[in-house]
Amino acid sequence: MKKGAIEFSTATVIVIILSVVAIGAGMILIKNILTVTELPVFQKGMPPFFAMSVYPEKGQIGTVFRINLELANKSGIYLIDARINQIGRIIKTIPLYDDGSHGDLQKEDGIYSNIWDSKTEAEGVYNIDIIINPSESQLEYKNSSALKIFKDNCEPLIYNGDPANKIDVAILPYGYSDLKQFRQDALQWITKGVLMYEPFMQNKEKLNFYIINQQNDFSCKRDESTRTLIYCDDSKIEKQASQCPSDQIIVILNDAEFCGTASSYVRACNGWNLRQVATHEFGHTFGGLGDEYSYSSAYPEYKAVAAAYPNCDNEGCGKWSSYEPGCFAGCGVDDLYRPTRDSCIMKKYTDVFCPVCKKHLEGLFSNYKSGEAQLLAAPPAEKTYLVDLDYASGNLSFKNVYATNSMAPDRKIKRGDYSARIVSFDGKELYSFNFELPNVLFFPPPQNENSSANSAKILDKIEWTILAPQFDNASRLDIYDKEKRVLAIDIGYLSNSCGNGKCEAHESAAECSQDCKPDIKDDLCNYAKDEICDPDCRSIDPDCRKINWLFVALIAVSLISILVIILSARSKKP
Repeated sequence: MKKGAIEFSTATVIVIILSVVAIGAGMILIKNILTVTELPVFQKGMPPFFAMSVYPEKGQIGTVFRINLELANKSGIYLIDARINQIGRIIKTIPLYDDGSHGDLQKEDGIYSNIWDSKTEAEGVYNIDIIINPSESQLEYKNSSALKIFKDNCEPLIYNGDPANKIDVAILPYGYSDLKQFRQDALQWITKGVLMYEPFMQNKEKLNFYIINQQNDFSCKRDESTRTLIYCDDSKIEKQASQCPSDQIIVILNDAEFCGTASSYVRACNGWNLRQVATHEFGHTFGGLGDEYSYSSAYPEYKAVAAAYPNCDNEGCGKWSSYEPGCFAGCGVDDLYRPTRDSCIMKKYTDVFCPVCKKHLEGLFSNYKSGEAQLLAAPPAEKTYLVDLDYASGNLSFKNVYATNSMAPDRKIKRGDYSARIVSFDGKELYSFNFELPNVLFFPPPQNENSSANSAKILDKIEWTILAPQFDNASRLDIYDKEKRVLAIDIGYLSNSCGNGKCEAHESAAECSQDCKPDIKDDLCNYAKDEICDPDCRSIDPDCRKINWLFVALIAVSLISILVIILSARSKKP
């Protein structure tokens, strides 16, 4: 071998290779420990979201509000907080989710949502701040939205006991500047109107009457062709009435011109014969009674059948022949028959219900208990779902849902076009009920016998709200048209199931540590330094940047191998 040449033995080559591997592994290990993933920095004043809303925008104390944030670009966003505050006082900070389980439609669609229960707060306006990537204090947008809480204005006028056992009638004002006048008009209808009729008089202990002592715009207007017919925003009325127990709803309009309408609730003007007009319409909504006069013309969509109304029958009148001999042509349409010639409030303005109507109403009253009068009604202590629905051309669709402190109708009178079932997280039925489609509008009887009588009108398109009792373990509200399920509405995120030992889809460790462990995937990235590696964002959570034991083992093996080779080489020297 030439002088100066380097002689490499096999052992030397192995030592060099292992040394290089050890050095490389060490460098990777050091980088893995020290490297901090940089979060993107948004330009100040350029919000990465383009739409924010609160639903509902206002509600009584105890309303569960849903906060929605829709992003134009969600890249680089790992956590969004909504901070609720009032005059600088922070009430609560809640995380917003894009997991499809918090009222945010679909997972990873750029819509972030969560709910806030106002049960412990006072009336007033509350502002909402948005904080994006809060652990990095990156972006804060103050007063991004607001909500309003009001104290309920439910005043009992006549209270006979537990609403669960009574027929609860909520009376609402429209167009009144003087709510004292409204209160007087409401009392006039109760004491000189409906309670003067049998069987209401003898069953008065089974009725509770309330007024909503609050002005509101229900967008009521008259029909263009028939001014006695009134349209209102049905959904607004249902929401306003929810401040009281409200099995039945009456809206009194401060209007001197004659009007009256019935669908799922009553509308009546206070200008002409309020006591009889409203009682006639109440016969429709409470009793399900039909008009006992013949319509001068009928809408093509209106199909009157004897089975639809207890006081209308086919020729012969077999429904009531055993106790009432009357059978007179004309009950809405000419080919149906009524029990009396003209002795009924459902025929004209008189102070009695006919014997057939009376017997039917007595049957409805049998569902309720008598009780002694009390001074004040207990406020509703229950949570209720308010579900906004649309009906158009025979199709039912879902719009929105929220929960509030209220009491759902008892629905002891079982009528309805649709059925509904509340289903638990484990698939069990918690509650079922029927509800009517309020698209049939009944006119008031003509003011005199020489006036033409209008047929019930059928609406092809309506928006309204149904109420249903809330359950802590409810997952879904299913709505059926006969046996066909037409809607499956997610209500799981409105449930209060924290503490049941199961980490439900709408729960996370941040809000329910009893059920959800912080080291499981819950679609919420909590990358604060808290010694917990969040599996939803391993790449940015500093607690996930721990020693990689694979590299440590590789370095250890390499060093041991080097040491063994060196010792072996030394032992071979002469």
